[in-house]
Amino acid sequence: MINKKIALSLMSIVAALSIMAGATYAYFSDVGTSNNNVFAAGTFDLKLSDDTPETNQDNVTASFGGTNLAPGSCTSSQQLRLKNSGTVAGNHADITTSNSDSAMAAFLRIQTLNYDSVDVRSKIPESGSDGNTFLDLADWAADLKGVEDLPLTNLGTDHTFDIVVCLDESASNPQQSQSDTLNITATLMQQSHGSE
Repeated sequence: MINKKIALSLMSIVAALSIMAGATYAYFSDVGTSNNNVFAAGTFDLKLSDDTPETNQDNVTASFGGTNLAPGSCTSSQQLRLKNSGTVAGNHADITTSNSDSAMAAFLRIQTLNYDSVDVRSKIPESGSDGNTFLDLADWAADLKGVEDLPLTNLGTDHTFDIVVCLDESASNPQQSQSDTLNITATLMQQSHGSE
């Protein structure tokens, strides 16, 4: 009988240990979720304004120009403003040009070319291919890079691009009644040219 009692006691102990082991793994738990986690790209939105009523537009017209210029006379200071109205900061802007009449553009000397009040004429090489030794609208258009790396990093702020153009004193009878139409393209860039 002792063996039976020992066997029952051992079975009782094993059963109690099994219950206790099961009880040690019984913890509280609760579940929470995080829903609607959206990832979306921001935007670049270059807006242009000028001295005409055109403000914060994708494209503007007749921002610069001058009529009835005589040799040695200049336009008034005229302005184009660039602004990133998007949600992602940029790195810089590049400005390139084209001319309708590059022969006439070679007589249109760039007197002033400022970005945020800083002279940026040195960013355009004087090509010399047009037969003169001054910086002109033909030189600007011939340089495919244009005026590069104009800082434009903040959002919602106008950056001014000022220009004064003169009909150079070397203009003569062949330039009478001639005209050149300058087209300007501004490009907002996210990264520097060194990282492209």
